[in-house]
Amino acid sequence: MTVALATIAFAVLWFFHPFELGPPIAGLIGLVLLGTAFISCGLAASTLTENQVVAAMVTYGILVFFWFMTWNEAVGNEQLIRVLLLLSLFDHYYNFASGTVQTVDIAYFAVFLAFFLFASLRSLQSRAWRGIA
Repeated sequence: MTVALATIAFAVLWFFHPFELGPPIAGLIGLVLLGTAFISCGLAASTLTENQVVAAMVTYGILVFFWFMTWNEAVGNEQLIRVLLLLSLFDHYYNFASGTVQTVDIAYFAVFLAFFLFASLRSLQSRAWRGIA
């Protein structure tokens, strides 16, 4: 909903002063992908517990870990930093925020989304198998 409201603001701005639409569209695509990644992570965390506060804190912890994992690059060696850069949410979202759409970033968000949706599906299947659900 918020992204749809942002597109209205861009349309009004573009109507009065036309500008290149590529960077704002890339940013909106990145925002949608980041939002779906956050939702899939929260969904997976909420299948692990019955308490909403615990699920929110687990989601927050996972997302902060994936967001901030490369902010202290001086700590690790070069190979570790390369791996962490491949896993960092911030570094993949930054390309969208700067106005570029790269397939590697789209693939990262698709894998992130698929992993957490798969984890939530397995968690629900496990609960059903144990007779908890």
